[in-house]
Amino acid sequence: ILKMATDLQGILVKQVSFFSQITSAVFMKSSFKKIPTTMNVGIDAWIKSVNQRELLNHNIYLALKNTNAVYKASIKKIINCIENSEVSPESDYKMLMASHELMIKDVVSLLTELMETKFQFDPLTGAINRGAFEKILTMEQSEVDRKPKTSFLAFADIDLFKKINDTYGHDMGDLVLIDVVKVFMDSVRDTDAVSRWGGEEFLILITDSTLQGANNVLVRIKNKIEKTIFELGDETLTGITCSFGLTKISKGSPIEKDISSAD
Repeated sequence: ILKMATDLQGILVKQVSFFSQITSAVFMKSSFKKIPTTMNVGIDAWIKSVNQRELLNHNIYLALKNTNAVYKASIKKIINCIENSEVSPESDYKMLMASHELMIKDVVSLLTELMETKFQFDPLTGAINRGAFEKILTMEQSEVDRKPKTSFLAFADIDLFKKINDTYGHDMGDLVLIDVVKVFMDSVRDTDAVSRWGGEEFLILITDSTLQGANNVLVRIKNKIEKTIFELGDETLTGITCSFGLTKISKGSPIEKDISSAD
């Protein structure tokens, strides 16, 4: 999320600069060296790179897609006129101004949302924190209630974690937490979610799956963790294991019941 926000912030700066060049070309008759195939590529690429379910369905993201499309169409007309040494109709330029203003507004609004969202993550591991994950579970529960959909919730616990801290120190313990979460995240899909529930306990939401498919994900994670070599300076640690509980998200039941069942 933080990378997406940083990328979008950089694109915003470039977008304002790009628009300034267009304005200068129209009013000051200055040279304009861009070509239509390169215009607005930053915004386009960023929009296409989004794959988080919560963001794809976000009203501001959907609005940005629409305003970006209108902006591209209007700016293409302006650029064609500039390249052909023609005068742009006033209506085309008014459309360009309006669509650019709306697009910048949407970008700023979305950037604000992303910067707020980054605080929904555990600062050590990058996993979703407890409060934010409860909201995701509530959304998934609602989908399961409304659709013919089967999703699963897994509870994961790093075995004998206190012994790791006591033997190797909290720095090694933190490294184990970070690397274990990385295995979790690398092993699930973009539509799934990983949360640090507390200490060395984690919840993994596996959406739209079968029991066998969800179980396969956990077996894959278990095997990867057992093979991981944790290194901190001169210290090397192997043989870490995790225990897992898996439950199907029940229709009509509170999320607390599913969490308790997985635990």
